Amino acid sequence: VSQSRYVAAFDLHSVKGLQLSLKTGLSTFRNPALFVNKGIFGNEFSFLNESLLTAIMLEANLSYLFNNNLRFSSNLRGYSFQKQEVYDEAYGLLPLELTFRLDWEPIKKLKSSFSTILWSGTMTQAANNVDVKLQDAADISLGVEYELNKKWALWIDLNNIANSRYQRWNQYPSFGFNFMAGVS
Repeated sequence: VSQSRYVAAFDLHSVKGLQLSLKTGLSTFRNPALFVNKGIFGNEFSFLNESLLTAIMLEANLSYLFNNNLRFSSNLRGYSFQKQEVYDEAYGLLPLELTFRLDWEPIKKLKSSFSTILWSGTMTQAANNVDVKLQDAADISLGVEYELNKKWALWIDLNNIANSRYQRWNQYPSFGFNFMAGVS
């Protein structure tokens, strides 16, 4: 896969901790792999080779450092797929993705992070080769880590806190609420 990008960009970095960057332009992908589901049960990936895909793109990043213990960041990536040579849709590619993240260290050795990912559903094909759009989705997560000493830390991650039911890929449902914990 090769990509050509023609962009206009703007960057702002303030001394008070604000960072903002905007990019917009045209992206051309040569030989990107597109993903659809095929097979008897509909949950086997099939890779399609698109020879040329053109999209108008927008990327925006915003971060703010409140102090050494608190940082906010967000990212937006959007594509408006314009032209393809082989297939009608950009199967499996996210047209819009938005993330938010807050990192906080309330006391020394205790770190927490809160993140949210929102995206617009991808295009896929149903078993009868009919194009369908998957539902938009949101996934909220929380992580906490406590540093015991320079070598050891305890951590826990709570994922999909809202217990959202979504499919990033057709026929592959997300896990509901789940958590992981450990020692590193």
